[in-house]
Amino acid sequence: ATRNAAEARATLQRETQAALAEVLSLQARAERLVATAPPGAARARAPRARAGHARLTVSVQEARAGVEAGDDVKASAALPGLKTELEGLVAEIEGQAATQSSRRAR
Repeated sequence: ATRNAAEARATLQRETQAALAEVLSLQARAERLVATAPPGAARARAPRARAGHARLTVSVQEARAGVEAGDDVKASAALPGLKTELEGLVAEIEGQAATQSSRRAR
């Protein structure tokens, strides 16, 4: 039983570190997109995205601190949601969400 528990902890730790790496990569991508938004629609979306990015940065830092402190259970619960939110933020900055506008072009 002890060996199974140790294996489960090791698996959770590996999976949590992999999820954290994905989240950190998405965070860096979002940061680059906000900082280097080209003129036009992407630049217009950037200020709104900055607020979301700042909020997510705090959450990512908390999850990272949890991983570093060995609290993989808490971090593993937060990371999937953070990944989803960061993916949405990146899509918004890149303009993918804007293509679903309900307004019709004239």
